[in-house]
Amino acid sequence: MEVDHGRGFGAKNLHHMLRFGEVFEAEDIVYALSRQLSWTHLRSLIYIDDPLKREFYLEMCRNEGWSTRTLQGDDSIPCCSSAQHSRVSPTNC
Repeated sequence: MEVDHGRGFGAKNLHHMLRFGEVFEAEDIVYALSRQLSWTHLRSLIYIDDPLKREFYLEMCRNEGWSTRTLQGDDSIPCCSSAQHSRVSPTNC
């Protein structure tokens, strides 16, 4: 698919896109999130399994203006610990 549609459509990114669709099913939520947060924010948040934690960190990013660096530096987020730096993958979560 990457050949036909460009660099952003590799296997890894498609997996992230599918996960995003599973986590955020409502179209109005998807639209609002995509306008307020970067793909890097969203990619970090979608692998937080606990919905309450995910909502908390989502709100911190939206309301407090957390950068992706701040989000990914929070050691309490399993996928975003500083030990893993900014590399978030489904196998790490």
